[in-house]
Amino acid sequence: MFDYSTFNPEELFALAKIDFQRENYENSLRKLKALMGRNQIPIQTYSLLGRVYASIGIFEKAKECFEVFVKNVPDAIEEKFQLGMVERDMGNSDQAVNLWDELLTQVPNFPPALYHKALVSIDKDDTKSAVELLNSLLETAPEGDELIHRADQLLSRISLQ
Repeated sequence: MFDYSTFNPEELFALAKIDFQRENYENSLRKLKALMGRNQIPIQTYSLLGRVYASIGIFEKAKECFEVFVKNVPDAIEEKFQLGMVERDMGNSDQAVNLWDELLTQVPNFPPALYHKALVSIDKDDTKSAVELLNSLLETAPEGDELIHRADQLLSRISLQ
């Protein structure tokens, strides 16, 4: 096994982030776990570790990591959104929606929250709410946002039903 003790926390985190971006989750996880064994770790470690766990389907651990991060960084937009995604992946759609609603009070019209909240509405056969959320996304998302096309497609499918 590789000796990570020669790296300081900042270096280890940076290397783990590169591995994550390359979708090399195993090496990213190794580095992050080595980092978690240190005395002082960057708070961002919890965010990245949560993303790794979510990517490999270990949702309970992902949830724990995102909760620690959000508790320490209450205005963390991406992590609060990701925590909602993990809740949804765990079958807790209502909790996911609550997190996204909280997020939308911080950042009104956050496209990912609007889109995924619309998906939950569709799952619950609430097409009226889904249409409202998707229209809001289309009206407010920045030009070029990747979710514009997906929202448009979803609205088309809804209208065909």
